[in-house]
Amino acid sequence: MVWWTAVFLGLVQGIAEFLPVSSSGHLMLFERWFGIAGGGLLFNIILHIATLFAVCAVYYKKIWLLIRRPFCKYNAMLLTATAITCAFVLLFKDIIDRAFDYRFLPFAFITTAAVLLLPAVIKPKAGSGGWRSVIAMGLAQGLAVVPGFSRSGFTIAAGQLCGTEKTESADFSFLMSVPIIAASLLYEIMSGGQVGSVGVGVIIIAFISAFVSGIIAVKFMLSVIRKVDLRWFAVYLLALGAALLFI
Repeated sequence: MVWWTAVFLGLVQGIAEFLPVSSSGHLMLFERWFGIAGGGLLFNIILHIATLFAVCAVYYKKIWLLIRRPFCKYNAMLLTATAITCAFVLLFKDIIDRAFDYRFLPFAFITTAAVLLLPAVIKPKAGSGGWRSVIAMGLAQGLAVVPGFSRSGFTIAAGQLCGTEKTESADFSFLMSVPIIAASLLYEIMSGGQVGSVGVGVIIIAFISAFVSGIIAVKFMLSVIRKVDLRWFAVYLLALGAALLFI
């Protein structure tokens, strides 16, 4: 793998992981179109660690507060959402594995677009979230394992549909990515797979690319979500999904 490919894959992972457009879907898309292949297990782990560090860098004050108060309600909510996600993925693993197919990708993008539009259409009553929102966001995160289904998009929309204010939903969505990324790292390590033969320099470049772009993406989303809803990302995904159906 050459350095520019590492930079590109790092940018895609960092940006699309936190924007509601699906990082896994875009990585699959670019791999298909441009013949860009991943660097194996080690490379995937490095990209995951970079996005994990990006969230920690943006939310370091809140994360430190949560570490100092391990038995607080917010930690319980994060752990509950993570447990629901893990249980969902393990329960429906065979179905999810079959969805890792390029032919399904256009429909996945269009589905994500529809999910992003739901809060604007239904307009749920604000302030009615709580544990119901936690359960919904945990299930949404489990669904978003499928390429083309956006983790941030599904979880933020799920929180809004349960009555949680969208900035609170975004905060919870990004913070709940920390334990689930850590869990996915552990799963990848335990499941084995080809480590790949990527050089140290390429790995460092990919890490920096994913880390910096991840920080920018999180801050951008937090800024945008206070001013506009997610329908503009839905327009992009609808156009992309429709284009893929006709290509």
